[in-house]
Amino acid sequence: MPEDDALERFLRRCREHGIDLQEARRALAHARVVVQSGKVLESDPYRLAWRWLRRRA
Repeated sequence: MPEDDALERFLRRCREHGIDLQEARRALAHARVVVQSGKVLESDPYRLAWRWLRRRA
């Protein structure tokens, strides 16, 4: 269940900051692929997706 909790926290945070949830889900999916491939040093896809979304906003 930690994955579910992390997803809920991520989506709640996006809602609070007015980020479109569809865009947030796309960013998270992309971040998961990038983290799994080892292309970045970040090991948490939620943090990586959040950083990308905040940079765009």
